[in-house]
Amino acid sequence: MSVLKNNIEHLREMWTYHQWGTALAHDPYKIFTNTVGDTMALYLNKNRIIMAWDGSSNKAEWIDNFKAFPPCDGCHAGFEGAVREMLPDIVECLNDIFNIGKQNGVYYTIEQSGHSRGGAMASISEMKLRKAGFGAISTYTFGSPRPFTKKGFLKAKEMFMNVCNVRIDRDPVDNLPPRFFFCTWHHAPGTEVMLPTVKGTFDHLAFGEALDAKIKELADGK
Repeated sequence: MSVLKNNIEHLREMWTYHQWGTALAHDPYKIFTNTVGDTMALYLNKNRIIMAWDGSSNKAEWIDNFKAFPPCDGCHAGFEGAVREMLPDIVECLNDIFNIGKQNGVYYTIEQSGHSRGGAMASISEMKLRKAGFGAISTYTFGSPRPFTKKGFLKAKEMFMNVCNVRIDRDPVDNLPPRFFFCTWHHAPGTEVMLPTVKGTFDHLAFGEALDAKIKELADGK
């Protein structure tokens, strides 16, 4: 099995942790929310902590998506504020898991998966968790808008963040916010996986189908 096929299959697994994938086949260890209604479900899978950030699902989140200015700490203001509100509870939970794991000889890694708005929040979350002293974090975004200004992007790069940004061709969401002459917006530093559309038209929720099609293509040797 090729390294590329392994990587795509891993992305397919990460997508299943979202409520519109096959998410609820997994049993969340804990669910975190904030005042605008964002949801992050934390799962334990052997020695892996998996944090799944879901996308916009209500009016308050959609309004918050447009609150990019003024940027906060090099980040989109709306996304940053939403993550910051949830962060103390997340850090407390992670510390508890790591402490219990250490007592039992289990050493955890952190993996994050985020779709749409949740992808932007996952990228910002990684930055904040690294600042809080957590290492060994891998983040995968699906159709994420751009969460960082140039200042935030460079700061993320200095932290050696290497986010995998998965995109579907012609998806407009991952080109937002638009780049202005006075402020250029960026995805987190890392790698990009571009998937073709599978239905002939853009579908912002079709990552499962697009990844399945890519896995089949690789298996067929195309």
